[in-house]
Amino acid sequence: MQTITMYQGDLLPLLEIELTDRQNTPLNLTTAVEVKLYMGLDPAIPADNKINGALCEVTDAENGKAVYEWQLGDTAEPGDYFAEIVVIFGENKPQTAGQFTVRVLDSLHL
Repeated sequence: MQTITMYQGDLLPLLEIELTDRQNTPLNLTTAVEVKLYMGLDPAIPADNKINGALCEVTDAENGKAVYEWQLGDTAEPGDYFAEIVVIFGENKPQTAGQFTVRVLDSLHL
């Protein structure tokens, strides 16, 4: 599983996402209604998610690319977070399109 490292309180760089299908080819997002990000310390407790279905912006639909702009509070607490991308296609059909870890490290400037 891929790990993305951020520092406590940082909002940059943006989270750039490249989604692929099970054959590892780019996931075509041209018919996607929404791309959502979920992130929490424990996937078994979704009520405690730090990010719960935040919208990502599709930047290249045919090649499965999207971006998430970190919000104030997303990286406020250090820890290893389980993250998941869910794509919603027509007729409210969800597809989990990626899982990864976001490691938020302590920052000396806070």
